[in-house]
Amino acid sequence: MTKRRTQRTKLILVLILLVAFLLRLTALGAEDIWIDEAYSAAESQHGIARIWNSNDPTPPLYYVFLYFWMGLFGSSVFMLRLLSVFFGTLLVLAGYALARHHYDEKTGLLAAALLACSPGLIAASQNARSYALFFLLATLSTYMYVRWKERDAAGTRGWYILTSTAMLYTHPFGVFVLLAQNLHFFTVIAHSEKKEAKKEAKRQEPKQGIAGWAGIQAAIFLLFVPWLLRLPGIIQTGTLGWLPRPTLAYGITTTLTLIEGTIYSRIGAVTGVLVLGLLVLLLSQRSTDEKKGNADGLLLWYWLLASYLVPFILALIFIPVFTTRYVLIAAIPLLILASRAIITQKKTARNVLAVMLVTSLLLMSLFPLQSTMNPRWSEAAKVLEERRAADEPLIVLPAYEVLSLSYYLLPACFQATDRERCYQKKGLVALHSPEQARQLEGRDYWLVRTSGLTSQNIGLLMDTLQERYDIDSVRAHQSGQPTYAASSFLLGP
Repeated sequence: MTKRRTQRTKLILVLILLVAFLLRLTALGAEDIWIDEAYSAAESQHGIARIWNSNDPTPPLYYVFLYFWMGLFGSSVFMLRLLSVFFGTLLVLAGYALARHHYDEKTGLLAAALLACSPGLIAASQNARSYALFFLLATLSTYMYVRWKERDAAGTRGWYILTSTAMLYTHPFGVFVLLAQNLHFFTVIAHSEKKEAKKEAKRQEPKQGIAGWAGIQAAIFLLFVPWLLRLPGIIQTGTLGWLPRPTLAYGITTTLTLIEGTIYSRIGAVTGVLVLGLLVLLLSQRSTDEKKGNADGLLLWYWLLASYLVPFILALIFIPVFTTRYVLIAAIPLLILASRAIITQKKTARNVLAVMLVTSLLLMSLFPLQSTMNPRWSEAAKVLEERRAADEPLIVLPAYEVLSLSYYLLPACFQATDRERCYQKKGLVALHSPEQARQLEGRDYWLVRTSGLTSQNIGLLMDTLQERYDIDSVRAHQSGQPTYAASSFLLGP
């Protein structure tokens, strides 16, 4: 590659990264905090020991990053989410490196553009959760795997172990990324054994073969053992059982979120059909990658299937682990494969397809976070501060949303080491059962709830409250989208 071409590539890449950063920065603090983000901030603010001993099934690495980040920049909604913006932007760079090394320069640049404009990946980068960091580390782990497979140097091996271990300490779905890499490794081994030419077989098989690979995987496992030892206690707390079992219809419709995030639109459907067509084209045309006579081209396919199909099957048979936010990681191999399918076409078709796909993703990304409809807890807190008397107790439904409301209404309680005790002193009541509702004192209560939630438990709680209390005929507050809003009512006995 000439020096002039290298400089042009660097310039294009910098522009793509700038676009990625700006898209992720757009309207970053516009939505109020939601329960998972509130939990991230609450669990990260009291130090590494508290983080490690938490019963959260999500491993602790993101919370450790957030702890130091909050110490430097505070815990405003904007700042909480800004950390993920940087992780999400770095993901674009890592995706470029993986696609470039696995395929070529053009595929790398197009993959970077698609990753930069992906609505789902943008949404993940605008959440104070572990998703953006997990996606980044998964891509880096796969990149280092590709590098190690080509040349088993000590440095490459060390970086692969480091990124893979860090990935596991960020999100449990890292297991599926390692599964894809192992499937690919043994596919390459099996494929190379079938080659008649000994020279070709040596070129395909990694330097240390099965023994070296087993040693690397053992190292990753041993480094992850400290957290695995905590799993039995976490499972006993019941924090893993909140996801429902997916239906086949949900599994199919969720594939669309890999393209357009959580916004369902006509342009998203059309884009989904386009990407599906590109994947079919890539499978059928036996492109240059497959004509080399090796199994390298299967890596991203394994990653796509292991990150999406395997969790779905597990959720149907064993424990429910399938949800949009988790399987969104499959968007990374999906978009890289789509990039490869486009680059292998003739120049005119390649340019048209690239412009169509980038433009459609960019158009959908102009509506960040709109579909989440986060309850407007800040407005509800303002109303309560203005109208609620100091001695009037406050009921919150569902109970877990106490954390979201207290972030705005009672920041001292939110930051307290013993939040439950602080809530009790301030009159906050988190109702968990109808029995608890029947034991309420016969006095006025404020009720704050999120509408649009139709779980059986919430319905029973509301029925129990309405048996004993009259809801004020005047709605005190209704904010946000009507289907999922933070609402305040005054209850009288």
